[in-house]
Amino acid sequence: MRLLGLDADDTPPEIHKPGGCNKCHNSGYRGRVSLMEILAFDDELDELVARGVNRSQVKARALAGGFRTMLDDGIERVLAGQISLESLMATVDMSARL
Repeated sequence: MRLLGLDADDTPPEIHKPGGCNKCHNSGYRGRVSLMEILAFDDELDELVARGVNRSQVKARALAGGFRTMLDDGIERVLAGQISLESLMATVDMSARL
């Protein structure tokens, strides 16, 4: 629950595990899934970078403007059954959530 950013009092979500078959080469998933993190700059973000503010200030402003991190995208895909939690952990640094 902590890794997924969910409250310990919430009902645990169903976490899918890959099953595998000949079509997916026993991976349990067909095709590839991209985890994405796209930061669209607006005037305010551009100004922050131009002023040389620190990374945490840029990130805070981006998050306030709707930015979604690669971790957020990955958690959404885990909960949707598109990737496994193990795959997410191998792709994205989740150490801050431990």
